[in-house]
Amino acid sequence: MGRRRVVWWAALALPIRALVLDMPTEKDAHKLSAKKFRARYARKGLPVVMHGSEEGPTFDELGELCPDATMETYTLHPEGKGWAGFSDATPITVKEFVRDETQKIGMGLDLKCACDLEVILPPFLRDDRHRFSEFQRKYWPSLVMGRKHASAQMHGSDQMLPWWFRVVAGQVDVRVMTIEEWRPKFATGPDPLIVNDPSPDFAGPFDAFDDDSLDVANVTLYKTTAKAGDWVYAPVGALRATRII
Repeated sequence: MGRRRVVWWAALALPIRALVLDMPTEKDAHKLSAKKFRARYARKGLPVVMHGSEEGPTFDELGELCPDATMETYTLHPEGKGWAGFSDATPITVKEFVRDETQKIGMGLDLKCACDLEVILPPFLRDDRHRFSEFQRKYWPSLVMGRKHASAQMHGSDQMLPWWFRVVAGQVDVRVMTIEEWRPKFATGPDPLIVNDPSPDFAGPFDAFDDDSLDVANVTLYKTTAKAGDWVYAPVGALRATRII
């Protein structure tokens, strides 16, 4: 009888880890033309952080620039259930928010006031505002304010519109998940984690800033630390989360 060849093998099982990628970066937001912006990012569905001038008011100065503008302050839920993990909206003015140190995060979606906050829009955003003038009239200008460690969990825009913002003061940890990533993983099946598509909300626990939570979800995210003066863009359909550092 011939000898049998016995082949031994071993496999090393490694835990599945989330993939958190550095967000693409542009050195100067004001030198990025609308044409290059669309070619590099908008058409490819990629987020981007664009560096700009750091000049701007402090947190306290914002309370004096537009003191009577109305906002809503929220209770935060780190597990991310619902839109941005927010609940219990309470009316408040910008000045009241700045003075009350117990308030964590506030949002004003329609600050039609005498807010003397001059923001020079980069070329690609000037173009975007003109193209979506109806959206501009409804939501411009908008202001989000928060204190250290306050966060908004993964959320999207109405009808999955693209999203961009400028950091006026402080630093913000920004996470972005593209529609190609979240829709097949979270919005399908008998018990989807994301509901209300195309205005998506999370229906279960998901913490975009917790490594274990991200590993369990096995997701790919883009991240950046945006500083005062920076602009951040999230493409059509993308979800984003922000945490104040």
